[in-house]
Amino acid sequence: MILYGLNYSKLLYFPKKCVFIRSFFGKKKPPIQPPPALKQVKPPPGVKGHFKYERYWSDNPKLVPQIGDQANTLKNFLFGGIREHYEIYPFFFLGFVYVVVTSIFLYCTFHTIEVRSPKARSWKVIRDKYWKFHTVIYDIFGTTHERFPLMEQLLDEIEEAAEKRRLEDEEREEAMRQYLPVERKRFAFWR
Repeated sequence: MILYGLNYSKLLYFPKKCVFIRSFFGKKKPPIQPPPALKQVKPPPGVKGHFKYERYWSDNPKLVPQIGDQANTLKNFLFGGIREHYEIYPFFFLGFVYVVVTSIFLYCTFHTIEVRSPKARSWKVIRDKYWKFHTVIYDIFGTTHERFPLMEQLLDEIEEAAEKRRLEDEEREEAMRQYLPVERKRFAFWR
């Protein structure tokens, strides 16, 4: 239907769009529980016991999930039947122990002086803080967090000797560069 250049057929869908937008951005209603089924299956005659039929509505997110419905969520899948299945207790215990031990191991590994940083640590960098790093998993009395003056003295001497040797090597390299003539490129016309 076109009247004065307007297509009114498209405007007919407008209320549906409003309802969709209101339902999408509006407040969510609390989940409800459907009424029990009107038609119940009757137990066979001569059989004692309780027999009740209910619909399966747990697939509908608008409704309250049914009690005892397993494997609809990850939590129910992992821990839903733990009371009835006591034979899997050791597996849960081993998984818990594995996670705890691995977490402690990773924490201690990444807080030691060797693995804490990918950069190589020179003695100049760590001299004033080497004794603060972890070296064992658990130090009750703090014996590993003490400074070692003899080791510091030895490493200072080693560092000085290495620096002196590096300077001597640089002087020797400079002298060799001045002494040796510049190499001439032989057969340069072949290239």
